Amino acid sequence: MDSGTQRGLHITEFDAPERQLRGLLSRLFCGGVGLKPSRGRISFGPILDENGYGLAQNFVQTKTLRDCAAMLDCLAVSQPGDPFIIPKPAESYATLSRKKPPRLRVGWSTKALMNIETDKEVAQAVERTAKTLAQMGHEVSEDSPEFDPSVMRSMADVWFFGFDLRLEGYSKRNGRPIGPETLEPVVFTIYEHAR
Repeated sequence: MDSGTQRGLHITEFDAPERQLRGLLSRLFCGGVGLKPSRGRISFGPILDENGYGLAQNFVQTKTLRDCAAMLDCLAVSQPGDPFIIPKPAESYATLSRKKPPRLRVGWSTKALMNIETDKEVAQAVERTAKTLAQMGHEVSEDSPEFDPSVMRSMADVWFFGFDLRLEGYSKRNGRPIGPETLEPVVFTIYEHAR
């Protein structure tokens, strides 16, 4: 789990104005910027079309928002085999990162997700962040989506579809058998689920 998620900040791409603040929050509270670009923003091409049906993304960990924006400018380039192309914003990410974001609508929550309570320290940090954002003039409200936890089981089926085939391919190439002796327990459990 990355430090941004541990702090309760779900950091995503900042080409939309309301998302610019998330990278800034990560830097302020975690000492680094971890950005998960939107699906298709960073290409897996030309070797792959995408990974995990677009759920998995690659990017870099940086020390500053400026460095993160510069890397996004360098890496957000479509490649042969991409299933779709996401248009770039009119200005570079580096330019956007220097602009003050407009008044944002921010929803926050520390409610349990999938019946796992939020750590007290994390909940306090999220609440302090919400208060700071409100003091900065943003529209801030406590809000949490409601969903059936059983949906996560269906999501796991989608996420891990083909995982067994990938591991079997790795096993064939490196000559190491798949089993509890060669895999971490959680990886072996996922392998068995995927089969």
